[in-house]
Amino acid sequence: MTQTAPPELLDLQQRIVSIFWWGINVPAGLATWVGWGRDNIVGVAVALAARIDALRIFEVEVYVRDWPPLGFYPAFALLVGAVGVRFVRTGAFRFLNGGGPFAPHIGGPAALPAHVAGKIGLFVKGNDGTYAVTCAHVLNSAGKGTQVLSGDEVLGTLFWLSDITTPGEVHKVDVALVKLGVDTRNILPNGAPLPTDIADPIEKDAVDLVQGGESQIRAANASVSIIDDHGTDTKFSGVTIINLLLESGASGSLVIEKSSSKPVGIVMASSQRFDTDDGQSFPMASVICDLHPILNNLPAPQGPWSIR
Repeated sequence: MTQTAPPELLDLQQRIVSIFWWGINVPAGLATWVGWGRDNIVGVAVALAARIDALRIFEVEVYVRDWPPLGFYPAFALLVGAVGVRFVRTGAFRFLNGGGPFAPHIGGPAALPAHVAGKIGLFVKGNDGTYAVTCAHVLNSAGKGTQVLSGDEVLGTLFWLSDITTPGEVHKVDVALVKLGVDTRNILPNGAPLPTDIADPIEKDAVDLVQGGESQIRAANASVSIIDDHGTDTKFSGVTIINLLLESGASGSLVIEKSSSKPVGIVMASSQRFDTDDGQSFPMASVICDLHPILNNLPAPQGPWSIR
C-alpha cells in the first residue's frame, strides 16, 4: 500500500518555517532561538526516511548551515513532540524532490536537458508557494510544465514566461518562473540571508554580481535593443546598464547593491557594446532587468509577490 506524507508532518514543516524564518507564533521556549534559526535553517522538507516493502516512513528534515548548539535541542523537542525529525548539515541550500536531496542555489545553473543557458537569479514567494526566477530567454524554448534542471537534478517545473517575442513591442522584463516543491530562502555566498527589500538603482552606485564581480551602474532607466545570437532584435525599456562584461550563460544572475547587499536586478544580456535610444554608448557592459518591474509584472493570480 502506497502512503502519502502524514498531514501532521506537513503541518510541522510549515510551523518550523513560520517560527524560524518569519517569527510567527513563536513558543516561549523557542523565543531565544529564533535568531539562530533565521540565520542557520536554510530548508525544511518532509522526507522519505525509510522503505520497508510497500511501507513508506516519513520524517521532517531540517537543513542547517551549521549544527545547532546543544541548548537548542531540548527547546525544539517541545515543538516537535513524537514526530521524527532529522537535522542535516548542508551549507547554503538543500531541497527535496522525488525522494532525494539536491542543492540548487542562487547563481546555480538553471537549464533544460542539454540546454545549459542561464542561472538561478533568486527565489520569490507567491500565495501558492516558492518559485525560482531566471530570464525568459533562458527557457523560452520550453512549454509550461517542462522540468527545469539545476545541474543534473530536477529543480522544478516551468510555470510562466514573460512575453519577449512580440515583434516591434518594447518590453519591460525578461523573466521566467520555475515552480518549486519546497520552501527555501535566498542565501548569499557568505552564508548571510539576502535582504528582502529591493535597492533602488541609482546611477554610479557600486554593485556586485552575486557569484563574483564588482561593477558600477552606468545608466539607469535606459532603453536598449538587444540582438541575440540568431540576429533577433528585442527592445527593452527601464533597464540598468553596468560596466561588467560577462561570459555566455550568465543570464539570470543576481546583482546586489555593494553597500547593503540588497538585490538590484538580474542580468539579461552582456555584450561588447550597448547603444541606448538616447545616443549613449556603453562598451564591455551588461544589461540588468530591475527587480521592481519584475515583481510588478509577475502573474497576478499567484501574487502578491515577495522576495524570500
